[in-house]
Amino acid sequence: FIAELDVLLQTLHNVPTVNKGLNKYKDILFGSDTYQDDSIAEFINSQKAKDYMNKTQAYQCLGINDPLPDLVQRTNKYLLELRLAKWITQKQYEKLCINPNEVELAHLYYLPKAHKPGTPLRPIVSGLKHPTIKISKFLDDLLGPLFDKMAAKTTV
Repeated sequence: FIAELDVLLQTLHNVPTVNKGLNKYKDILFGSDTYQDDSIAEFINSQKAKDYMNKTQAYQCLGINDPLPDLVQRTNKYLLELRLAKWITQKQYEKLCINPNEVELAHLYYLPKAHKPGTPLRPIVSGLKHPTIKISKFLDDLLGPLFDKMAAKTTV
């Protein structure tokens, strides 16, 4: 069961993240800070974001391709298979099942490192509404106490 779940989670997490809005806007607006009643909003040329993506090769812009419906469908199908095989209870199935209206793909955004020369970007991946977040939390709650018990002997 754990091996199958591990393969499923790795497959689901190999879906590239969405780079929202990068192609729409010439500049990216980051939030403003207030200093003595002056609002300072900093615009960062999207070229820095594109350079970062090209340099790391870790992210891919999806454009109009939306893998979310397929991801939701495959995850719910797998959860149903686990339920029918009695690997999880009905209550767990209902708790883990994904409502398509409550989820979104993880997306990449950047915050400027204003304290560094050239104001480089700090990449942030937001995945709090990712379809597998409930499964991740379930496994953390299930395995966390076991890990803590096993690791207690190795910590100072």
